[in-house]
Amino acid sequence: MRNVADTYNNRIVELVARRHGARAVGLARDGRRALHSPTGVALDAAGNVYVVDSENNRVEVFDSSGRFLGKWGERGIGPGEFSQPTAIAVDCNGDVYVTDTNNNRVERFDPVTPFGSGCLARACGHRR
Repeated sequence: MRNVADTYNNRIVELVARRHGARAVGLARDGRRALHSPTGVALDAAGNVYVVDSENNRVEVFDSSGRFLGKWGERGIGPGEFSQPTAIAVDCNGDVYVTDTNNNRVERFDPVTPFGSGCLARACGHRR
């Protein structure tokens, strides 16, 4: 199983291996939380799906069945704010890293309180 950002169709699809190819399943969305140019996807150890919603300047989180769990971020320059986030990764400790393109930085979010404010990640991995 693999999740892929389908940026221009404003959705995330899950590709499920089948004997005769793969099928795509979009995450169900409503008008209030519609994705706008998702560009990155990452999974944590529990199978939760983290999506970089680039044009909405936020991260959205779904469980493995596609149920919405939460979101964080908004447009800005402060901790936990983004300007065109484009990629995301989750490390072995569950920390979430988001590339914040127009702010020229990477933000790291704690797995215990991911919906709070972010901190800047240094190249050496220490928090400021």
